[in-house]
Amino acid sequence: MPVWFSWTEEELAYLKKRDKRLAAVIELAGPVQREIIPDLFTALVHSIAGQQISGLVHLRIWERMQAALPEMTPQTVLALGAERLRSLGLSSRKVEYILGAAEAFASGELSSEELAALDDKAFCARLVTLRGIGQWTAEMLLIFCLQRKNVLSFGDFGIRRGLRMLCHRREVSRELFERCKKRFSPYCSLASLYLWELASGSCEGYTDPGMPASAKRAGRPKAGANASHKTSTGQSASTGTVSKTRAQPGVKAATQSGAQPGTQTGSGSKTGPETTTGPGTGTKQP
Repeated sequence: MPVWFSWTEEELAYLKKRDKRLAAVIELAGPVQREIIPDLFTALVHSIAGQQISGLVHLRIWERMQAALPEMTPQTVLALGAERLRSLGLSSRKVEYILGAAEAFASGELSSEELAALDDKAFCARLVTLRGIGQWTAEMLLIFCLQRKNVLSFGDFGIRRGLRMLCHRREVSRELFERCKKRFSPYCSLASLYLWELASGSCEGYTDPGMPASAKRAGRPKAGANASHKTSTGQSASTGTVSKTRAQPGVKAATQSGAQPGTQTGSGSKTGPETTTGPGTGTKQP
């Protein structure tokens, strides 16, 4: 059974009351569910595997990894080894990052329990000490693994695009971002789901003021090619498939199939730039 990001009707009502523009998007989109990966180490490996590749390629590689590693633990990953990991479609750099993370968890340098006990800021600061992990990746793990409630990522392209469309702005300044974050708090993560939904192009009547005029003349989709466009430098948001069924909000989630929210733009601590786009947008880069 999949596990979904958990939210409540009360949280949704709060956001609708706080922001009438977001309320309109919520009404138009209907209930949105995003699949999560509850195990932190597995979610981290999934995130690294998805760096700089399309959602479809990521899904295929992840399926191979799950077949090769029915039980994904630091020990089983280390036992599989670099050569076997590369044979699954992972680049040498990603294999290096995954094995480095596995060694950190296996040695006790990092522990899922200790990381999960940290507040959001401390969690990100600790995680970015790993090679291949930047701020955006850490923020996506806060949402799509730990289910933290109040995460809005400025480094995520899909979030900024959603805000441009919501606020009718050509650019999203840091000041505007912080105002929106304050308005959506303490349920920024739920607001993020709807901003990604908006950015994916699924909400009729919304356009992206920041889209180049040449793209508009070419007749490209109003809000973005398709619901799974991701672009992330360190990885595309580690989340899985999107479900818009009328299932009860807050249903818990299990594993994830590979589609990811977010695409980020920024720089990772030891990995070089991270570029990502929201859940369901297109190509990822670490």
